[in-house]
Amino acid sequence: MNLSLRLVIILVLSQQVFARITTKDSLFSALPQKEGRDKIIIYTHLAHFYQMSNPDSSLRWAQTGLILAQQTKDMWGMAACLNRIGLAWYNKGYYLKADAAYLKSFKISSILEDSELIANNLNLLGQAHVSLGNYTKALEYYLQSLKVRERLKNDRDIAATLSNIGTIYTYQEHYTKASYYHTQALTLLRKIPDAELLRATVTQNLAYVYQKQGKYTQALAMYQKIYSTFIHYSDHLALHTCLMNIAATYRDKGEYPQALTRYMQALNIANERQVKDAIALNLIGISETYTKMNQTKESIPFANNALKMARESQAKQVIKQACMVLYQNHKTLQDYNKALHYFEQAQQVEDSMLTVENAKAISTMEAKYKLERQQTEMESLQQSTQVTLSNYSRQGYLFMGIIISVVIIIFLLLRHYQQEKKIEQLLVKQKISELAYLNAHKIRGPVASILGLVSLFNSNDLSDSFNRSIIEYIHTAAKDLDTMIHEVANKTQFMYQMHELGAGELVYHKHQDVKRY
Repeated sequence: MNLSLRLVIILVLSQQVFARITTKDSLFSALPQKEGRDKIIIYTHLAHFYQMSNPDSSLRWAQTGLILAQQTKDMWGMAACLNRIGLAWYNKGYYLKADAAYLKSFKISSILEDSELIANNLNLLGQAHVSLGNYTKALEYYLQSLKVRERLKNDRDIAATLSNIGTIYTYQEHYTKASYYHTQALTLLRKIPDAELLRATVTQNLAYVYQKQGKYTQALAMYQKIYSTFIHYSDHLALHTCLMNIAATYRDKGEYPQALTRYMQALNIANERQVKDAIALNLIGISETYTKMNQTKESIPFANNALKMARESQAKQVIKQACMVLYQNHKTLQDYNKALHYFEQAQQVEDSMLTVENAKAISTMEAKYKLERQQTEMESLQQSTQVTLSNYSRQGYLFMGIIISVVIIIFLLLRHYQQEKKIEQLLVKQKISELAYLNAHKIRGPVASILGLVSLFNSNDLSDSFNRSIIEYIHTAAKDLDTMIHEVANKTQFMYQMHELGAGELVYHKHQDVKRY
């Protein structure tokens, strides 16, 4: 799937916190006159003002506001500034730092029960995980944001979140679901008279669905219609995305000169605002266009620059895409060693995304287990205390009450022990299956090598001298694969035996095996 940031993740920000003040001058003139919360709000406005034009300045203003909020112990101010810090990091292309800041803001806003800020942070967390390529987690955040916004009954915010959910389904190639959510969003927005810019953004997302379905004429018509709206509102981010979409549509239609013109226009916007992942995506688009024009040597420098920029911004999906473009280009040039190198790089990125997702799942499971264990201990303690106090209140049966209390406490402890063992057994089984799954990824290296080598084999000319080298490489990779499979299988079998038999029995059986041989 050819992934690019050609969809717009919609950010509808809290009116209380982030409403625009008319000019930058009015912000600076108001700053010396304000104290406490009012001054923090000005800092958040300044951070908002610079968020796209100068993310570094945006970050500095937000951090200044956070320091003041911490000094004045203003939790709301901390949440608002952390929210702005996250967006500044995001616009600089540092998605993990953005995610951390959003999460801190979300936790504080949850304590304060500020529903608007909670919904906004959930929406931004979804945005960060989209850029990190974690679509499952992004969808979870968007659905949570939708629930909060539906309770607030704000159609504008609801429409924005619906369209964001649609973008997830577009990336996952579920185009029917994507169209449904974007259409639902547009239905809501048609009832709002002053939502022209937001309607244009959702329309762009719907047009992208048509583009991916190969409905190029419909997609281009929609893009051209909303292009003037973005210019009118000076929405540079949306304008950049619109230009990329138009370029990609022309490229897919085979109209390459027009595609290059639009990509160059979009690249100028991304360079002016120094948004690294946007720059990388433009470079990939240009590289892919040259590749389709059979101008491979012109394509490679753009792909190399894209890979460098994507690595700086930690955008794994973009890194993978750049590696695949370089793989195809070097394969075309018959530079098979480099082709194989970039193919393996792309596979490693894909594996790392799976590993992170599974590590998070194990962490969540362990946290749940600890919580259940604490709750069980508390319940046992409360029950034993209540029983003991009840029996002590009967003076005539003091001795009997003590005996009954001891018996009940022993019973509860045994029950607690059984419950704990059951939970531990479930956890061990789950960890074993997760370990087997994660360890299985060790075989991905040899598998990736074999797949890459097979694709490099010259089936049109079997006498090609390089084919002999490829067969030797495949033989080496196959032996590595066999070793890895045995290692994973042995480790998994050993852990299952340890779980089913217990450590003592396992040692006993091992000793018996030694004596037998």
